[in-house]
Amino acid sequence: MSCELKIRGIELDPDHLLRETGLHPRAIIRRGTEWAKVTPHGWGIQKDSAVIVRIAEGLDFEDQKAAAIEFLAEHKRILAGLTEFPGVESIEINFDVEYYTHLQIFILPPQLMRIVGELSFTVHLNTFPADEIGL
Repeated sequence: MSCELKIRGIELDPDHLLRETGLHPRAIIRRGTEWAKVTPHGWGIQKDSAVIVRIAEGLDFEDQKAAAIEFLAEHKRILAGLTEFPGVESIEINFDVEYYTHLQIFILPPQLMRIVGELSFTVHLNTFPADEIGL
């Protein structure tokens, strides 16, 4: 499971963003790129551009949260101006978490919520059934 920062926008210039911030991307997705959709309709065209920065890889949810707090605090000066950066429309922290039962509670600590709120980022919890990912 992983935790990532995703910066998106229709008019976003990923190269300019990376030059100005010094962030190190895991992936750059450019508007107009063809990609395989997970739908019966097959291929799709990317409607916006995105820069994806890996915060943590292969960690459980508790460790992902700790890594996210550390990353956001360490890079807060750079991240603070991103919502005003030309072309940026949304900034997300994505957590991939596995679940084991039909009811699972995911708690985000106040330290994480405070810094995410100060930065005006959103939080996404992407859940996957543990039995489908080999856990």
